[in-house]
Amino acid sequence: MKLQFVKYLLLFICMTTHIGATNINQFDFQELPVLYQGRFRPVKAYTILSQLDLFHKSPKEEMLWNLFVSGHSSFDKQSLFKIDSSAFKTALGLSSKTTLFNYEEINQALFQRAETNLAVMRHLIPKIYRDAQSNNKSTSIELTSLSQGLWVKQQGKNILVMSAPKQAPWQHLTEGLILNAGESIDPQIADEALDLFKRLDRYAKFGQERQSLAPIIQTLQNNHLTSQEITLFLEEKFPLLNRVLESGNEFQMLPLKTPKGTWVSLTALGLQVFDSKTGLLKPIPNFTLYSDSIFKNIQEAYLTNDLQKLANGLGEGYSSIENTIYRKGSDKQLSYPSLQHLRAESFYYSFPLLEWTVFFYASSIFCFFLAYFLKNTRVTKIALGGTILGLICHTSLLALRCYILQRPPVSNMFETVLYVPWIAVLSSFFFYQFFRNYVMMVGSCLVAIPLLVLLSTTRMNIGLENVQAVLDSQYWLIIHVLMIVGSYSFFLLCGILGHLSLYAYSFQFTNRDWAKKLEPLILNSMYVGTALLIPGTLLGGVWAAESWGRFWDWDPKESWAFISSCVYIFWIHLHRFNHIGGFGLAFGSIVGMQSIIFTWYGVNYILGTGLHSYGFGSGGNFYYFLFVVIDFCVLGAAALRYMQLKSRTLKSF
Repeated sequence: MKLQFVKYLLLFICMTTHIGATNINQFDFQELPVLYQGRFRPVKAYTILSQLDLFHKSPKEEMLWNLFVSGHSSFDKQSLFKIDSSAFKTALGLSSKTTLFNYEEINQALFQRAETNLAVMRHLIPKIYRDAQSNNKSTSIELTSLSQGLWVKQQGKNILVMSAPKQAPWQHLTEGLILNAGESIDPQIADEALDLFKRLDRYAKFGQERQSLAPIIQTLQNNHLTSQEITLFLEEKFPLLNRVLESGNEFQMLPLKTPKGTWVSLTALGLQVFDSKTGLLKPIPNFTLYSDSIFKNIQEAYLTNDLQKLANGLGEGYSSIENTIYRKGSDKQLSYPSLQHLRAESFYYSFPLLEWTVFFYASSIFCFFLAYFLKNTRVTKIALGGTILGLICHTSLLALRCYILQRPPVSNMFETVLYVPWIAVLSSFFFYQFFRNYVMMVGSCLVAIPLLVLLSTTRMNIGLENVQAVLDSQYWLIIHVLMIVGSYSFFLLCGILGHLSLYAYSFQFTNRDWAKKLEPLILNSMYVGTALLIPGTLLGGVWAAESWGRFWDWDPKESWAFISSCVYIFWIHLHRFNHIGGFGLAFGSIVGMQSIIFTWYGVNYILGTGLHSYGFGSGGNFYYFLFVVIDFCVLGAAALRYMQLKSRTLKSF
């Protein structure tokens, strides 16, 4: 483990040095820009994100490039596609014990075999129909989100097919077919099917042959059209710009001269145009922002599959346009990222900072507990060192995101889950300066580990994405969002400390020193969290008035922020006026933590309504409700135990 860490540390130093270096003679293909999902990012990031999108796993890095160069037919028998849902696999007639499947067996089950195709359609089409009905009061609806010409209607409680396209996968939907006669709809099967349709459609386009102009030109020449007439005909029927724009969506690494900011796929390099002088087809001339000589080198490298020469040509060309502005607005301008930014992002995906952060935090917790039982100050210092190393890795992770995206890292769920534990761990060092108690660091690590493990193990969006338009304000992101999300850190921290305090009260009732030491930590965490949450919520109202034209509208996010504020004010006042003691404060910190978790996760992932739609997602509902039930059972058991011990103590007097 130590040798591995040294290896990664050396890689970190080398990459950090490399980020600032520029060598126009030798470029790394993985660090060159590609346009993907509205953002310029390095090929390495594009490859990782595309493979996760396509296969829901990450095969070897060269897999996507090989798919692009060779086409999908060479890989159709490889088990690449991951399917997790047992219900969906059963509907497709696939083995529920297997998670990876190849294209041929999925294509056969989903597109060709009528029995399994209809088993999926009975869930998919009724769900899409009901979703479409929310915006359309008619009983007959064309499901354009699935396919043009797919018409269905509701007849009683059933969904009836009126007409359907003849091509796969709709060819088995005959007119008059009843899709859900007395059957319940499984939305998970519908969602999985829709996702798989998109994945297979993208996969099938790799290696898709483009229309050749050769037979068309031959026909025109046989009809005795002149070269000038052939040129005019081709430009009218097959405009060159359209052919370039429609050349593909993968590896969009070539910037067009016009329109500015438009990039096209490398496959455009293989297009041919008609030469009116010779009457033959010739390679497409330069259509990029790069010089003719650079374009020629890029084209030759692509056609001969010389990857290093291609990388050098693309890198040299991009060096001439990096940092240049390609679009201007009234209050904002867009420019191409620098090669340093692209290298930084490539490094972000190369170095496992998240995993090392978790490792150091977990090691520090282990050492803190070991030091507590052994009463060994040396082990305590090792634990402190582990926390510091974890915080350094954690800070580096956030700093890289800030540098790459040029904004605070709190614009989506992934970033907030990354930011909350960072604030918790960082604040624990400040608390230590006042209270000289390492338990705050233990609590902060207990906050950090499950959240960071969640990021590492789930399919939560890991990409570095542009901020959504509604959040595109550096000022309000810093003033409002950082305050609100930062408050979650302190509330989770006092909730974790509350659990430790309940344990002390329930099982160490006669020795209450430990619980008494936790009380000021819990109370001050509540103070700081509330001091951030309430002003942050009010400032959010000011931003809402600026963006949406109203200060407050009882939006679910606003409502639950208000509810959480009231919950914490309630418990703070009970404690301040001596209505509750340390046990009541610990109890209240856990109740408050549950309200904050619902404000943070529940509104976005369970309710999924309101104007704060930029944070919406799905998944994990079962585990959330299980956690809530277990936590409230713990609260109930702790309260009963505390009252029993308290009554015994009173009787002994």
